[in-house]
Amino acid sequence: MAEFLKAYCKGNGWDFSVVDRRFEPENMKDAEGEAISWMVEEAIRATGGKIPRIFYETGALGKEPVSILTGKDPLEVAEQICKLARSYHESGQRTR
Repeated sequence: MAEFLKAYCKGNGWDFSVVDRRFEPENMKDAEGEAISWMVEEAIRATGGKIPRIFYETGALGKEPVSILTGKDPLEVAEQICKLARSYHESGQRTR
């Protein structure tokens, strides 16, 4: 999925980054909601200080992989996620 998202972002002129949860600080791993600030900082750092349009968060022990799409407002995010979903479906990469 990360490779598809990276290519999708490149095709749209968007910044993309990957956050590897294996490097999440120990003191944030178990505290509900604490890791998000670290993840956002890591995503921005990985793009040289720019806010990525999409960042992919890898899974880790007890954590599922997550993709986050950013936008100026909820409507824009909803429209873009629908376009992204159609593109993914059309790519034939869907898992069954």
